[in-house]
Amino acid sequence: MGGVIYTDLDRLTASEFHKVSLGLKPSGHLHLGTALTFLQGMMVISKNPTASLDVAVMDLDLDFQRGKDFVSYSHKPYTMNGYTLFKDYIADESRLLLHGLADYFGVDPLRIRVSQFSGITSHPQFQCYLTDLFGSVAGRTLLKKTIVPGKRKTKDLLAPICDGCGHSSNKPPKFKGEEDLELQTYCYNQKCSVDEYAVKLIQPGKVNIFYLVDPIRDLIPDKEGKVVDLHIFGGDYGIPYDTSGLPKAERVSKLMSALSDRAPTIYVGPTLTKGDVKIGKSKGNGYTIGELRERFPNWIERSHSLLMDNPSQKKLDLSVLGQKYFS
Repeated sequence: MGGVIYTDLDRLTASEFHKVSLGLKPSGHLHLGTALTFLQGMMVISKNPTASLDVAVMDLDLDFQRGKDFVSYSHKPYTMNGYTLFKDYIADESRLLLHGLADYFGVDPLRIRVSQFSGITSHPQFQCYLTDLFGSVAGRTLLKKTIVPGKRKTKDLLAPICDGCGHSSNKPPKFKGEEDLELQTYCYNQKCSVDEYAVKLIQPGKVNIFYLVDPIRDLIPDKEGKVVDLHIFGGDYGIPYDTSGLPKAERVSKLMSALSDRAPTIYVGPTLTKGDVKIGKSKGNGYTIGELRERFPNWIERSHSLLMDNPSQKKLDLSVLGQKYFS
């Protein structure tokens, strides 16, 4: 196991995998890119009657808003259709989408599990990996070599949670101690009365970690002793990243292989664009699942055809392909 496969559906579907995983961190409504990532996972498990798919949905207070505001991911409101929080809406929408895909492929939905990131970070073995990575010189050196090269520091990946307001700080913490590592930082939420605070690295539910929650989950055996042998990422993870130019998929693969001899294979799907611009609902140029359902009763079949007709294309330009498959 191990290694990275870049957009090669023939190789993906010809290989035998038993436990497939992916992580979902949407900034808005589920869209075509989400569906294609799910589809690739479903294509794999539909070939193997004993294979399973585990989807972890973001519900942590580490979003992508450090330094901007304090409406964090875990607190983001959503008041449509009886919901209170966006994270709960997304989890249910993911289940609905996956069950629709399972029906299309004739897969038993019991082989599909939707969980949330908070359940991963509370797992005792996850805490052990945190200690190994951040609580030792060897672990931090490994992180520097693989995940945060250059001027960035390993502590930039950690987000301790404030007891006062339940939000993570928008500043990276300071490390204190070695044996029982403590993370010290400040709460910059003006609505919170707490100023400086500190939490233990392995204090359950009080430390979130950017970037690596679901990959670390892959290394934790389930009740039957099985670990994930395939992790599917969206096309973003295949794009050269920062000054080193090394894609995130390669970084994750190197770290996971260093941590375990049972590291999963990583598959990177295609990137969706319109021309040279990546599609995204925040850019106003994406297809949401809701829009696809309304316009095309057979939208899953159309999406499946889009993938199958372009099995090795790392970039799918919807300014051209959209006219063929979604018009």
